Amino acid sequence: MKLAKMNIKNYRQFEDETIFYDDNLTILAGANNSGKTSLVELYKNIFIKKDKNFSIEDMPIRKVYQDANKLLDIIVKVYKDTINKEEFFNELNDIFLKGTSGESDKNLQLIQGIVVDIEVSYGDEEKISRFSDYLMELECQNRSFYFRYALELNGKKLYNTFRGNFSKLENRIKDYLNSEKEKEEDKKIILRDFILKQCNLCFQENYYYCNSTYTITLPMKLAEFKDLFNCNYISATRELNDQKEDENYSISKEMLSILKLDENWEAVIEGMPENITQLINDADVKKSIESSSIKGLKNTIRDISETTDGNVGEMSLSINIDDDDLMLFLTRAIETRYEHNDIYLKEASQGLGFSNWIYIYLKLEKFCKAVKKEIVNFFIIEEPEAHMHPHMQRALIKHLNSSYCEKEIQGIITTHSNELVRASELEKIRVIRQAEPFINKIYDMDYFKTYVLSNEEERNFFNLLFSINYSDLIFSNKIIMYEGDTEKLFIEALLKNDVFPELANQYISYVQVGGAYAHKYKKLINYLRIKTLIITDVDYCKTITSKNNILKAETENGCIKSFYKDDICTKDIQKKKVTIYDIYNWIQPEDGQVYVQFQRPEDNYARTLEEAMLCKYLKMSLSDYKTRTEWNQIKEEKKLKFSIPAKSEEEKKDGATEKSFNIRDIVQATGGSKADFMYSVILNKKEADMLPFYIKEGLGWLQK
Repeated sequence: MKLAKMNIKNYRQFEDETIFYDDNLTILAGANNSGKTSLVELYKNIFIKKDKNFSIEDMPIRKVYQDANKLLDIIVKVYKDTINKEEFFNELNDIFLKGTSGESDKNLQLIQGIVVDIEVSYGDEEKISRFSDYLMELECQNRSFYFRYALELNGKKLYNTFRGNFSKLENRIKDYLNSEKEKEEDKKIILRDFILKQCNLCFQENYYYCNSTYTITLPMKLAEFKDLFNCNYISATRELNDQKEDENYSISKEMLSILKLDENWEAVIEGMPENITQLINDADVKKSIESSSIKGLKNTIRDISETTDGNVGEMSLSINIDDDDLMLFLTRAIETRYEHNDIYLKEASQGLGFSNWIYIYLKLEKFCKAVKKEIVNFFIIEEPEAHMHPHMQRALIKHLNSSYCEKEIQGIITTHSNELVRASELEKIRVIRQAEPFINKIYDMDYFKTYVLSNEEERNFFNLLFSINYSDLIFSNKIIMYEGDTEKLFIEALLKNDVFPELANQYISYVQVGGAYAHKYKKLINYLRIKTLIITDVDYCKTITSKNNILKAETENGCIKSFYKDDICTKDIQKKKVTIYDIYNWIQPEDGQVYVQFQRPEDNYARTLEEAMLCKYLKMSLSDYKTRTEWNQIKEEKKLKFSIPAKSEEEKKDGATEKSFNIRDIVQATGGSKADFMYSVILNKKEADMLPFYIKEGLGWLQK
């Protein structure tokens, strides 16, 4: 039996999201505050805990307020339209219990509660006797059972709650209706909060078994539902030992708890309580305690007895040790040690990362020993990467992958570790991202790989992409794609200097791609809805310098051509050469997911970053020339590191005219020293003064 799918509605940041589960290990990956912990709490409350744990605070706040305002309007309208209390509540009764009859428990969703639809699948050879009572799909090809958890508003209970608090409700309605215009909103909020407080008391948890479309639902008891699932978890806040004064001995405790599940445990401890009792008696411990403590109490006991006319009797000690006492003793007494060359190191000596791994292993082993046949078994680990170095994280996820597979149980891991994602198979990853304030979306990378990518070449590209370097982009707020190291140096310096303050506070993923490869990321960017700026070079033939010839020239940049043709999307444009004139007049949508920026006419028709920076800073165009002496003077005064073309043999002759150069000549001469040029810009704090138009526009778009 496997957990196949869960659809989650109206739960915290998740308004309507579906998670498909891998048969072995599913990885829920997301940045901090993306909702990973919320999902772990959902699993715990639905599959493990026995009591009601959710409330109105666990529903999407925006939808709760929308529903509460609608309910408020209904209540106020009914109050205004009725003449007395009884008529008011008769009307409310019809509304709250609409669609119910007699003592029916059917609920009216005035405020929509949490709903989780659960699909459990099974194989052809599996026994389904534990689930057979909940079978609603009889088609031979259907190999699933369907269940629903629902936190629902009980209309009858809500009616009784409002009736019992009528005076408070009426006072707040009157305050709202009679309020002055400027205080009306405040009074409405007070009334709404009162209504929400009463509603919160009237939610109840219900479990159902269903048909495949969840249109037919039949109630089942909580205990019946939870008997079908064996779920356990390791919390992110786990107790580990890495200090010599720490006496938690977490690993030792887990080892002992595993032993208790072993079939030989009873044989191991047989007779131990009696033997320990005998040792205590042989050591005269009882006699020593009696002589030191009880002897002094005898007179006091006698005096108390006389005042109460009672017969207290003599005080004595009895020693009784049972299995629970023995377990407590062993838990406190046993400590894990590591032996190396006859040197014994304590549990805390190996560091938290090592202890964390061992702790996870022992917890998983304990769970595997308690696996129950014919039901769903799954084990959750919250942020297993805690305290681990990257190389240890990679080794851990490989170990967990093989463990879940070998033991044939399902696992769910939450993580914000780039290393865990890098070392995992793409199809096991489910990405959690914020779509908008208070709303998160879950993106299935197995679906992306199978259905969004169209061929094996693309699938191999993304498998390689995630395994080598760029898995961190799934955690980022935004992406900046660039061609060379100098672009990244320049942009990072701009963001550190607060030129773009909002971007400086966001998690930006930097992806280095050549112009020919940037478009390959387009499907991933659009699927995950990550706002992405691509900064690239216009790349026309470098021998062209006049404006008219530049406009007629063809761009050689594969990225620009690909995105331009996709955006224009006409048959004739697919065959046409893309000229600089075309892309200068290309208007990209401001609300798009991707924005491609390259040198513009405002950058004096430059074709590279360095050309655009120098054109801006020196207020020169490509048609402007300066002598070698002038360039040396600029280099000295501005403290910029660039190269000037070497003197030709002709120029070295006595009396020869000094040669002049334009900015393109200087940039070409600088060639392999572009990094030195960029460092000189940054170290002399000139990045804002040399900010080209196209990068300013691009970062401005990204910041919005």
